[in-house]
Amino acid sequence: MLFDTGLTAYRSKLYPKSIKSFETMIANFPEGDLYTAGLLMLSKSYEKMRYFKKSIIVADELVTSYPGSNYIDDALYTRARSYYGNDDYTSAIKDLTLLKTTSKEKHLQSRSDSLVRKIIQNNLSSIQIRDMIAEGDDQELLSVLNSQYVTTLMAQKRYVLLQKFIESTLQKDPPLSANKAFRDILKQINNKTDGPVRFGLITSLTGSNGETGRSIKSGVELAVSQYNRLYTPSIELVIYDDQSDIIQAIHAAKELSADDGISAIIGPVESSAMAAAAVVADQYHIPIISPTATKSGLTQIGPYVYQANVNIESRSEAMAHYAVDVLGLRTFATLSPSDLYGDIASTAFAQSVEKLGGRMIVIEKFYDNTTDFKGQLTHLRKMGFIDRALRQTSFRFFSKLTTQQIDSIYAQHYPIDSTSNEGEYSVPMEFIDALFLPVYTDDIKYIAPQLAFYNIKTQLLGGDNWYDQTELRLHLNYINGVMFVSESFLDPINPEVKAFNEAFRKTYGVLPSREAAYGFDLMNMLSSLVHSGYYTSEEIQVELNKGLIWRGIHNRIIFTNESRVNSSVHILQFSNGQIKKASQ
Repeated sequence: MLFDTGLTAYRSKLYPKSIKSFETMIANFPEGDLYTAGLLMLSKSYEKMRYFKKSIIVADELVTSYPGSNYIDDALYTRARSYYGNDDYTSAIKDLTLLKTTSKEKHLQSRSDSLVRKIIQNNLSSIQIRDMIAEGDDQELLSVLNSQYVTTLMAQKRYVLLQKFIESTLQKDPPLSANKAFRDILKQINNKTDGPVRFGLITSLTGSNGETGRSIKSGVELAVSQYNRLYTPSIELVIYDDQSDIIQAIHAAKELSADDGISAIIGPVESSAMAAAAVVADQYHIPIISPTATKSGLTQIGPYVYQANVNIESRSEAMAHYAVDVLGLRTFATLSPSDLYGDIASTAFAQSVEKLGGRMIVIEKFYDNTTDFKGQLTHLRKMGFIDRALRQTSFRFFSKLTTQQIDSIYAQHYPIDSTSNEGEYSVPMEFIDALFLPVYTDDIKYIAPQLAFYNIKTQLLGGDNWYDQTELRLHLNYINGVMFVSESFLDPINPEVKAFNEAFRKTYGVLPSREAAYGFDLMNMLSSLVHSGYYTSEEIQVELNKGLIWRGIHNRIIFTNESRVNSSVHILQFSNGQIKKASQ
């Protein structure tokens, strides 16, 4: 009854109902005569509902546990379609190829052959095709793969690589028809030089990230124009505006990834859009590198995903290392916004400090739009005095105390420094070596004078948002000497920076932003690979995966065989109205 109900529902395209019937039947009658038929129909129902992973699991049980079943062929085809729906194209082809050779059902053989050709022509990258050729032994499949690989290389205008492939294939004595076709192609490409190497650029030309995206585009285009004046093969950009929208970023990544002529993708600008686009590019085995994304974990999406910018944790860790190892500071406090950025930055800094042997005295938070920091700064001030009196007490102990308990301990040790009036701030609090402030640029104008008002004397350490010379100069009297971490520094006395500024001004009529330098450096890094003879996506991926160090004008871009996230930062200092580099 359950099987008939499910079958009727399936034929009527009522797939949720068919799923319910077959799930119930399988759960209650595991030894029944219709069990294998129920597995097949459940897998087919899942596939129709696009529950591809569930469909694969059920089909797996039928194929592996009941190899003698009459439904094996149908189960293989259903599993292949689910692999295909789940974008696992190589697994789909394996099932379909097996089905073509083992099935006695001509309609399944025909469908399998049609789907194999469709996948090879529309869904496989040149790298995936090459890998399948190297692993394959089915002559009919190899013929289709070889033909598509040649077509792909012709479209990419990779004539040198195409010639090597054809010559190698001819040595293996292919069928006469393919032999003649390949020899005709060899004549056709004789003495041809490789065509332009094409890179995709996904950036925000409109929307909330438009200003940043347009700056990056300008830097990338300047690098391409400078390269093309000097070298061959030339470089060509294929540009997509993601409109500062994740859906548009995915669409752009799909369009570029499906284009076998694209050797790598630059962008997107923002971390969430990068994450979405990276899933697509990695699936197609196209290297994708964001010049600006800072979110941690992006490179865990897959081996083809790279970050040319430094993530938030790495910046905070670098600041901690410099403070402890270079400046010799030992006691620290943090004040940060109570959001994802602030939490990541302050936590990474605190953990690094403790690993390096330093001590955290207090960790303070504030909410968005806070302008009055009295609560945070007076608490920090009290904790500094208390730590001076009770040096051996751990931060973890104090962090569990209530405000009333802190006030009681404070009054016990510093009764003269009364909390009843503003006179308490006449005594400077200078017992915490450094205060780490991973805050936003707009917060500086509020925090800087209040640090002076509450008479907190300490070395100020900042996050990357402190890199704003106009804002720093406005508050010079309060924050002179602040040190902060930055992923970028355009040194005005560097001849390469001067040349970049002049070329950019001559081309666009304005001086470049830091984001323009990001795009310029990243494109120059990729151009250097092209100049070294690495044109295709697979060749570029191999070189990136080996690890490299590119010395750009705004920063170094460092990838290693263990990390695809740039690890290079600058430690900068604002002193007497000027920003100078302390360390890199």
